[in-house]
Amino acid sequence: MCSALTKLVWPVMAVLVLATLAAAECEISGTPTPSATLEPTHATTPEPTPTRTAVPPTPTSTPLPGSVRGVSLSPKSYETDDFLAFWDLAAQVGNSVRWAGDLQALGPLDEGPEATFQISLQYDLIPLIEGNVFVASTGELLRPLDHTAHAEYIEDITAFVEEYKPPYLGIGVEINILQEHNPEAFAAFVELYADAAKVVRAISPDTQLYVTFQLERLRGLRGGLFGVPEALPGIPDPLQPS
Repeated sequence: MCSALTKLVWPVMAVLVLATLAAAECEISGTPTPSATLEPTHATTPEPTPTRTAVPPTPTSTPLPGSVRGVSLSPKSYETDDFLAFWDLAAQVGNSVRWAGDLQALGPLDEGPEATFQISLQYDLIPLIEGNVFVASTGELLRPLDHTAHAEYIEDITAFVEEYKPPYLGIGVEINILQEHNPEAFAAFVELYADAAKVVRAISPDTQLYVTFQLERLRGLRGGLFGVPEALPGIPDPLQPS
């Protein structure tokens, strides 16, 4: 996904920036306002192409003051029309867009989180950037949480926070799954989070650092929202070895 996003996002950003500098009025998506209909005569001059007028999306609902509500980055595709349509819709349904992926992607060589952050600001949305150290669907680590990975993660977090001073930064997604699946790795993650918190607070004290939890599993459900209580016998747990 990141490679597709990288190919598309920066041309999109360039268009947005150039449009702003040139004060060009255009509507990112939608139908231009039709011109008035004139009775045709032989002397009629052809009507010029109507100018597209920038019309901000009308929110369909308003989050409570001080709350953050929105959607994850999930366009129909990364083709230009679908990608821009996603941002239009995101601006209508909430006040934030969330990117979640490999924590190492926060480093300077990856453009997924950075692009999401900057485009969110273009649409007056709050960017929620969340990095993870394991695959939430399986509980498997993306890479061993050894001293090398620890140092690289801290370096990537430092680079991102120094550059963007994000309002929110998530480190650890559905982290209770890691605790269930690999307690030893979870202990290493706790150390990583503590060191990351020191770095973030030193660089950007206003950044709110957080982790997320898998709610259904906290409630004793297996298989997600439509799972069943774990107390019932004979129910397989997809995250536990058979």
